[in-house]
Amino acid sequence: MLKIHQRVGLITTVPLIATVVFSVSAGGKGTSNTDRTVHMVLGSVSSDLYFMSAYYAIRAPSARNQIPWAHPFPQGHGMDSRSG
Repeated sequence: MLKIHQRVGLITTVPLIATVVFSVSAGGKGTSNTDRTVHMVLGSVSSDLYFMSAYYAIRAPSARNQIPWAHPFPQGHGMDSRSG
């Protein structure tokens, strides 16, 4: 799930940058309704992708429970357990 979070996060940057670029032409009285609609749609897509990325980050399982060597002090497997 973390890989999905990372991919969606990177994909989110494209419509987010496009939203900022189109924001220049979206305001004022002399602009068309199409400019505002494009800006609104890009903003909506950006926010949907952002929240989807956040969902996958929050719901991802902990990596500490999946990788056995991630624990700094494993129980019963210490370095002093060697008999010599």
